[in-house]
Amino acid sequence: MKQNIFKKLMLIALLLTSNAIWAYDFESGGIYYNITSSENKTVEVTYSDTNYNSYSGDVTIPNSVTHEGTEYSITSIGSRTFYKCTGLTSITITN
Repeated sequence: MKQNIFKKLMLIALLLTSNAIWAYDFESGGIYYNITSSENKTVEVTYSDTNYNSYSGDVTIPNSVTHEGTEYSITSIGSRTFYKCTGLTSITITN
C-alpha cells in the first residue's frame, strides 16, 4: 500500500516538474519565444529553460518571426530573459 502511494506521489511530482522544464513555445534562429496572443499574432522573447543562461555573444531581436506558417510580431522581452547570460556581449533590438 505504501509503495503504491509513493509511486503515485512520484508520478505527480514528475508531471508537475516536467511542465516547468520548458519555458518557451518555440525557438527560431537561436531565440526563444512565448506566444502572447494567437489572435493578434504576437510573441515575447524569453529564455529556454529554468537554468536560464540561454543567450551568448551578440543577439539581434527581429521585428517579427515566422513559426509553422504564421508570422508573429515581437512585442516584448519577458522577465528574466537575459538572466544569468554571462556570455552575452550585445543585444540589438530592431524597430
